[in-house]
Amino acid sequence: MKKTVLLFAGVLSFAFLTGCSTTDPEIATMRGGKIRVDDFYQAAFLDPTLGSSFSGSRKQANEQALQEMIIKKVFVEAYGESVSTARIEEMYAEQEETYGGKEQFQQVLQASGLTKTRFQEMIKETLAIEAGIKAHMEIGETELNAAWEDFHPSVEAQLIQVSDEANAKELLEELKKEDTVFEDVAKEQSEHEGTAKEGGKITFDSTSEELPSEVKNVAFSLENDELSDVIPVIDPTTNQTSYFIVKMIENEGKGTDQDAYLEELTKIAEQTLLDDPEFVSSVIGKELEEANIEIKDERLKDLLSDYLTEDEVSEADEETTESS
Repeated sequence: MKKTVLLFAGVLSFAFLTGCSTTDPEIATMRGGKIRVDDFYQAAFLDPTLGSSFSGSRKQANEQALQEMIIKKVFVEAYGESVSTARIEEMYAEQEETYGGKEQFQQVLQASGLTKTRFQEMIKETLAIEAGIKAHMEIGETELNAAWEDFHPSVEAQLIQVSDEANAKELLEELKKEDTVFEDVAKEQSEHEGTAKEGGKITFDSTSEELPSEVKNVAFSLENDELSDVIPVIDPTTNQTSYFIVKMIENEGKGTDQDAYLEELTKIAEQTLLDDPEFVSSVIGKELEEANIEIKDERLKDLLSDYLTEDEVSEADEETTESS
């Protein structure tokens, strides 16, 4: 609620800044649409996350919220049609499952000030931005070779995770005995939520996020039926250490035929670029330039300077001055 009040105050300031006599002045125009003061207020009210990543002054928070709104509108206009309703519903269902079901997720949305419709619109905005960024990608031999270096195909393994180092060492010695069944020990001792009930069984590859990279790297080096040493992993969020033991079931290795994994490597290369702030920023800049955005108030002329070059900002300034 506090954030909404701040953004509402910002809306009033936008109205004064524009110096227009209309009751709903334009803040910005662009290819395929425009943003008015009322649009900004409605977006801020319906989407409490807008501009929430910024913790500075009210003016700066308002400006970031408007910046985000412009970027989303530009990408949805350009790439929104490529986003399927089925994909939106699929991602929404995934979120419901993550939060424990439909009812629980509805409670989360309500607590966040969101509706199902607005959340689905947010999914569409995210997917439109992703589609736009991918449209600028050129995945070639260099990118595929880089992806190949750290790539490892899917392996089948068993694991045990415990929070006490001494216990982990005792379990390792127990597992080394010929008559010890790894599955039984995992069911009784493992604290890993995703695998304990299944006797520690898990399938993963180098792109999987279920396991820490330290565990994956050790696992990929194991031969079939080989047991790892105790693997300590520090959680960067809690600073707590967990201890893992891995037994490899099937590890075929990636071999030397890179072409056999072209689809997987392409996805890895794409994700690498999606995670590259410099690349993403450059794409946003190109799309903003293509959208021919005109900021209506001179005091907001630097609003998009994070993404546009000095020449592009100067051109936008000229358009703003001419229209004022």
